[in-house]
Amino acid sequence: EARPQVVVTFGPEGITRHPDHITVGQATTEAFHNLQAEAGNDAFQRLLYTALPQSAVDRFFELMRAANPDFGDPDDPFMPRGVPDHTVTIRVDCSSVRDRKIAALTEHRTQAQEFEAFPPELRDEVFGVEWFVQAWPPVTDPGGQTLSSIFQGLDQA
Repeated sequence: EARPQVVVTFGPEGITRHPDHITVGQATTEAFHNLQAEAGNDAFQRLLYTALPQSAVDRFFELMRAANPDFGDPDDPFMPRGVPDHTVTIRVDCSSVRDRKIAALTEHRTQAQEFEAFPPELRDEVFGVEWFVQAWPPVTDPGGQTLSSIFQGLDQA
């Protein structure tokens, strides 16, 4: 039986408001809380939502429009949705695996063309970092210290 310290899923905005992302996030959040109530202290210590800070989304649209002035409307379905920057509690540097991450994403056949349209400087910025909002336990100091690892500060059993 798995007893993870950290569970990561989509937040309420599902990154792009994709209904599948939202449903997965809701189901995972519910399962986390049900299992966390039964778990010992070493398991289910943190629930994270993968997120994009609003400043990163703004930068995304700025760079995409510089490359293509007719690039889509931020309110269109499936465009990235940001969360307030101060709600981001973890920022992980993924630059060492960025190229592998991009290669994996381009294997998603229905989205490969979208990734190929990204200007190189945008790929470096967007795919070199992962951001997370801590959904549980509740954050008592929004905008406080930003962690650099999803395991930072957890009890190591």
